[in-house]
Amino acid sequence: MTCPHTSSKERKRKNERESRKDDENSLLWLTTGFSATDAAFAQFVWKEIWTDRYAICADTQQKFDALEARVLNIESNLSQLE
Repeated sequence: MTCPHTSSKERKRKNERESRKDDENSLLWLTTGFSATDAAFAQFVWKEIWTDRYAICADTQQKFDALEARVLNIESNLSQLE
């Protein structure tokens, strides 16, 4: 003979296992979603930083080239005065 509460307990355990499995699945998808979002955000930030760095380097190079041209012009004017 089986106890009348056994089937109820078994159903309860089965429901708990299924609930735990659903929770683990939800956690897996949540983690995957956060990872994908983080990767996309990091890619965007990296691209922006790299673009800004390149722009600053190009601007600095342009300013140094202009400064060098001015210095060469001053030096050539000084040599003509001597």
